[in-house]
Amino acid sequence: MKPASVFFLSILFAAAPDLDVAQADDPAMALPKQELKVQAQILRRGDFIAFGFGSIWMMTSNRLGRFNPADNSAIDVPIEGAIGPYRGIAIGESAVWVPDIGSKTIYKVDPKANRVVMRTRADLSDSEGSVGVGAGAVWVVTMAGKKITSKDYNRELSRFSASTGVLEATLQLPARGAAAIFDHGSVWVTGFNKNELYRVDPVTNRIVATIALHERPRFLASGEGSVWVANQGDGTVQRIDARSNEVIATIETGAGGGGGDIAFGGGFTWVTSHEWPVIKIDAKNNQLVGKFNAPRDAEDMGDAIRYGAGSVWVSGTSLFRIDPSQ
Repeated sequence: MKPASVFFLSILFAAAPDLDVAQADDPAMALPKQELKVQAQILRRGDFIAFGFGSIWMMTSNRLGRFNPADNSAIDVPIEGAIGPYRGIAIGESAVWVPDIGSKTIYKVDPKANRVVMRTRADLSDSEGSVGVGAGAVWVVTMAGKKITSKDYNRELSRFSASTGVLEATLQLPARGAAAIFDHGSVWVTGFNKNELYRVDPVTNRIVATIALHERPRFLASGEGSVWVANQGDGTVQRIDARSNEVIATIETGAGGGGGDIAFGGGFTWVTSHEWPVIKIDAKNNQLVGKFNAPRDAEDMGDAIRYGAGSVWVSGTSLFRIDPSQ
């Protein structure tokens, strides 16, 4: 592996003596202001990231960076034909999956050979989302035909074979879809403009549960027997019990608006936004336990977030490695 450009930092978080109590009834506003402790800054711009096969993965231009958490070194996997922007990178079915909006292609990368081994054409639109991988398939929100207006696009869930790339099934969604993930034996899709979450049975390719959510649900994560949803409309995070399909917690974060991401790891749910690059939620009690400012010398931090190898990783103008213990 060739070494990536890395800055090792020792920036300790500091709690400000004053609390923002402008909205004392809102726990998100009553937390002390804290500055992140950054373990390393890797000088590589990117957006969506993933953790799998012992590595962090992030697209930069038309190359997929693979970062070794042991020493933060990197190698590049060329993605020939990729244009960008990209939807969230997925891990599953023994591969890394890169959905490229520009070329309308999903690239399958073999992590053993570090090369593209399959290209699947898909009518992708809108990079703010993710694809699900499981049950021998890749699950992708796609356009639903030329007659669908721009207001209602992304109304189809397409199922592609993970081994051949063949389109196996399509499902018309009740609302404009955004993100998809696969866990708990099901596909989960956010219905962005109807404020809903859909659970899809991979055996029948049908929706088996519709769950009402807060405004503009988009990004998804899974952990502790639950699916976690980041709602862009009001900045809430909602926790859905995967056994009962019930919303069991709604956590105010104060980080609404476009962009952002959500991840799970180390017993916590992690949220990022351009205003708050790291937000920490304790899964044991569903409590917001930390909101962290970017270090003063960190530029444009908070595009995407993942947990892996005992650290939190946040993308932006650089890839930041964060100590999760703070």
